[in-house]
Amino acid sequence: MCADLASAVVAFDEQTRAWQALDPKLPAAEWSPDHRAVMDDVAPVMSANADNLERLGRASDNAIVEDFTVLAAQYQRGYVEAIPTYSSADNVLWQVVASLVKAVNSGCKAS
Repeated sequence: MCADLASAVVAFDEQTRAWQALDPKLPAAEWSPDHRAVMDDVAPVMSANADNLERLGRASDNAIVEDFTVLAAQYQRGYVEAIPTYSSADNVLWQVVASLVKAVNSGCKAS
Protein backbone atom coordinates (compact mmCIF):
# COMPACT_ATOMS: atom_id res chain seq x y z
CA MET A 1 0.00 0.00 0.00
CA CYS A 2 2.78 2.44 0.90
CA ALA A 3 4.55 2.12 -2.44
CA ASP A 4 1.25 2.55 -4.29
CA LEU A 5 0.41 5.62 -2.21
CA ALA A 6 3.82 7.16 -2.84
CA SER A 7 3.40 6.56 -6.57
CA ALA A 8 -0.09 8.07 -6.47
CA VAL A 9 1.22 11.17 -4.70
CA VAL A 10 3.93 11.66 -7.34
CA ALA A 11 1.49 11.09 -10.21
CA PHE A 12 -1.07 13.48 -8.73
CA ASP A 13 1.60 16.13 -8.27
CA GLU A 14 2.67 15.79 -11.90
CA GLN A 15 -0.90 15.84 -13.22
CA THR A 16 -1.90 18.93 -11.26
CA ARG A 17 1.04 21.28 -11.80
CA ALA A 18 -1.06 23.88 -13.63
CA TRP A 19 -3.65 23.80 -10.83
CA GLN A 20 -0.95 24.14 -8.17
CA ALA A 21 0.26 27.33 -9.86
CA LEU A 22 -3.14 29.02 -9.46
CA ASP A 23 -3.96 31.53 -6.73
CA PRO A 24 -6.28 29.67 -4.30
CA LYS A 25 -7.61 32.99 -2.98
CA LEU A 26 -9.26 33.89 -6.29
CA PRO A 27 -13.01 33.06 -6.30
CA ALA A 28 -14.70 31.42 -9.28
CA ALA A 29 -16.48 34.67 -10.12
CA GLU A 30 -13.09 36.24 -10.90
CA TRP A 31 -11.51 33.41 -12.88
CA SER A 32 -10.18 34.05 -16.36
CA PRO A 33 -11.14 31.56 -19.08
CA ASP A 34 -7.68 29.97 -18.74
CA HIS A 35 -8.05 29.65 -14.96
CA ARG A 36 -11.49 28.08 -15.38
CA ALA A 37 -10.09 25.64 -17.95
CA VAL A 38 -7.40 24.51 -15.51
CA MET A 39 -10.03 23.99 -12.81
CA ASP A 40 -12.27 22.08 -15.21
CA ASP A 41 -9.32 19.90 -16.23
CA VAL A 42 -8.26 19.15 -12.65
CA ALA A 43 -11.71 18.04 -11.46
CA PRO A 44 -11.63 14.56 -13.06
CA VAL A 45 -8.01 14.10 -11.97
CA MET A 46 -9.03 14.88 -8.39
CA SER A 47 -12.06 12.60 -8.58
CA ALA A 48 -9.91 9.73 -9.84
CA ASN A 49 -7.35 10.44 -7.12
CA ALA A 50 -10.08 10.36 -4.47
CA ASP A 51 -11.27 6.99 -5.76
CA ASN A 52 -7.69 5.69 -5.72
CA LEU A 53 -7.05 6.96 -2.18
CA GLU A 54 -10.19 5.24 -0.96
CA ARG A 55 -9.30 2.00 -2.77
CA LEU A 56 -5.77 2.00 -1.33
CA GLY A 57 -7.00 2.71 2.18
CA ARG A 58 -9.67 0.03 2.12
CA ALA A 59 -7.13 -2.52 0.88
CA SER A 60 -4.53 -1.59 3.51
CA ASP A 61 -5.71 -3.87 6.34
CA ASN A 62 -5.00 -0.96 8.68
CA ALA A 63 -8.01 0.76 10.22
CA ILE A 64 -6.19 4.05 10.80
CA VAL A 65 -4.82 4.21 7.26
CA GLU A 66 -8.26 3.36 5.95
CA ASP A 67 -9.90 6.09 8.04
CA PHE A 68 -7.38 8.72 6.95
CA THR A 69 -7.47 7.86 3.25
CA VAL A 70 -11.27 7.54 3.09
CA LEU A 71 -11.61 10.88 4.89
CA ALA A 72 -9.10 12.45 2.49
CA ALA A 73 -11.09 11.06 -0.44
CA GLN A 74 -14.32 12.55 0.91
CA TYR A 75 -12.74 15.97 1.39
CA GLN A 76 -11.26 15.79 -2.10
CA ARG A 77 -14.68 14.99 -3.53
CA GLY A 78 -16.04 17.95 -1.59
CA TYR A 79 -13.40 20.19 -3.15
CA VAL A 80 -14.36 18.96 -6.62
CA GLU A 81 -18.03 19.66 -5.92
CA ALA A 82 -17.11 23.18 -4.79
CA ILE A 83 -15.26 24.06 -8.01
CA PRO A 84 -18.19 25.63 -9.89
CA THR A 85 -18.81 28.14 -7.08
CA TYR A 86 -15.32 28.12 -5.60
CA SER A 87 -14.36 30.66 -2.94
CA SER A 88 -11.14 30.91 -0.99
CA ALA A 89 -12.83 29.17 1.96
CA ASP A 90 -13.09 26.03 -0.18
CA ASN A 91 -9.30 25.77 -0.22
CA VAL A 92 -9.54 24.49 3.36
CA LEU A 93 -11.03 21.31 1.90
CA TRP A 94 -7.86 20.82 -0.12
CA GLN A 95 -5.67 21.59 2.90
CA VAL A 96 -7.37 18.77 4.81
CA VAL A 97 -6.75 16.37 1.91
CA ALA A 98 -3.09 17.33 1.71
CA SER A 99 -2.61 16.99 5.48
CA LEU A 100 -4.24 13.57 5.66
CA VAL A 101 -2.32 12.19 2.69
CA LYS A 102 0.92 13.62 4.05
CA ALA A 103 0.24 11.97 7.43
CA VAL A 104 -0.30 8.55 5.85
CA ASN A 105 2.64 8.96 3.48
CA SER A 106 4.90 10.03 6.37
CA GLY A 107 3.70 7.08 8.43
CA CYS A 108 4.64 4.79 5.58
CA LYS A 109 8.13 6.27 5.45
CA ALA A 110 8.54 5.79 9.20
CA SER A 111 7.62 2.11 9.12
